[in-house]
Amino acid sequence: MKKIYYFVIAALAAVSCTNDEHQTTTVSGENTLRINASIGEGKSTRAEKLAWQENDQIGVFVCNSTIDKPYLNNAERYVNVSFRHTGGGFIAGDIYLDETPAEVFAYYPYSASSSTGTAVAIESSTQTDYLYGKAETPASISQKNVTVAMKHALSQVVFKIKKAPEYTEGPCVLSSLKIENNDATNTFRTAGTLNVATGEITGTSNMGVLTLIPGASLTLTSEYQNVSSICLPVTATAGQNIRAVFTIDGRNFKFAFPAATTWAPSTRNIYTLTVTNSGLEIGGGADGNTDGITIEPWGEASGNDISLVPIL
Repeated sequence: MKKIYYFVIAALAAVSCTNDEHQTTTVSGENTLRINASIGEGKSTRAEKLAWQENDQIGVFVCNSTIDKPYLNNAERYVNVSFRHTGGGFIAGDIYLDETPAEVFAYYPYSASSSTGTAVAIESSTQTDYLYGKAETPASISQKNVTVAMKHALSQVVFKIKKAPEYTEGPCVLSSLKIENNDATNTFRTAGTLNVATGEITGTSNMGVLTLIPGASLTLTSEYQNVSSICLPVTATAGQNIRAVFTIDGRNFKFAFPAATTWAPSTRNIYTLTVTNSGLEIGGGADGNTDGITIEPWGEASGNDISLVPIL
């Protein structure tokens, strides 16, 4: 008969990262399974999750090999376990482990209604930065320390925008922004489900309209400013299926994203735009990218963004 041991699981917070090491806090205890949960690098904006805070909660699935198989066949104890950050680390309830290797999957933020790790509900209307990850090594009685590198599940859509010198329609105040479907294909979704094991997202919403405003009054100038949003990923649009509508000085300026637009998870998709009297022009920018589109990893560069926020 296997011996079963009793543990308290603690997920450690990576409060900052460098290329060489993770700075973490520790939770003491002789029989403690430690999960080093790192998020990423860079400064945190309002919407992005780049550092843990007290009372943050993550959901954890402790499994036999795959996420659909609860550890020791006990779904009640090992499926969607809540961990709360106490300032010194994430603390969960009592967890039992034996010599059987346990695969550990995690996601943020915790949702009590997530009964399966293959379909955690997500949405972009609140601009939540959903994270997910898997422990690099299995946990067991002989392996009390595991590391989970949390990844961004959604995509950033960033507008690098300025006004043209000849713009004379007003002070060039951006008051709101909508990202929406540009036709009946329903390519752009605002809700779906996340597979915590693979990162795959399945869109479920039929209403593809995301309405946002700057966190504060934003007056566009002759210098580029980055305004960023968080969206569900998009795979290779067939045409100009999605558009952005900027309300500037009370007037709507429309920009249709080009065909073959792809917003992959954990990427920054940057569009360089100039506001003119006649509309929006794409292209240019200090990076010399003449088509006005830059795709890069979601990371440190986002620290200078002005985050767009939902209309509450």
